[in-house]
Amino acid sequence: MRGDGGRPAGARHRQGGRLHTGALPGRGALCAWSPALDQAGNSLAAVGALDAFVTATGWSVF
Repeated sequence: MRGDGGRPAGARHRQGGRLHTGALPGRGALCAWSPALDQAGNSLAAVGALDAFVTATGWSVF
């Protein structure tokens, strides 16, 4: 699913960064933002933070 400007739905471009969100079914939601983007336009620190969260908790984030 695509959002505004060809970005994935749920990702919003703000001041040169990107907000990444994750749904945790039955638990809540998670979001992370950072200004530095990789070549695909993903927020470097936000993707790393979500990955660290998933690794630490074992929860599925989508």
